[in-house]
Amino acid sequence: MEFFLQLLVNGVCVGLLYGISAMGFVMIFKSSSVLNFAHGELLALGAFFFLALITWAKLPIVVAFILTLIGCFLLGFLIERFFLRPLIGEKLIFVIMLTVGLAAMFKGLILLIWGGNLYTYLTFCLKPWGCNSGPSIFPCLFGNTDYQRYFSCPIRSVL
Repeated sequence: MEFFLQLLVNGVCVGLLYGISAMGFVMIFKSSSVLNFAHGELLALGAFFFLALITWAKLPIVVAFILTLIGCFLLGFLIERFFLRPLIGEKLIFVIMLTVGLAAMFKGLILLIWGGNLYTYLTFCLKPWGCNSGPSIFPCLFGNTDYQRYFSCPIRSVL
């Protein structure tokens, strides 16, 4: 039963993450009529930038978060002004090919700077209340390991 509950919570959390990503695609397309295939790479670039600020630069989380927001805003602004705006009135395939190229460029940039290794964030969330119960990681019942995923799940559902 515990394994089923873990799978259920994990599935809901991943589904909420997919929902947020899909809402980003829809918001960008509805507001600018641009089908942005570089959306995921921009999210990854922001996540790696935040990781670099809190691990390599040793900045506080709030400052790193604000700097990440500013950096991602500036990157999006520059992409819009210098790449997407000149394509206004052009065929949709040109815009799609541009965003596919930007996605490949950002993916290569991430691999160049951070490499292909897996990175984890520092644990900065509060541990849930509860007691240890073997290998289970169900939130608020068993306070063992992967509690950040369950802490972010309600935030994803609100967003």
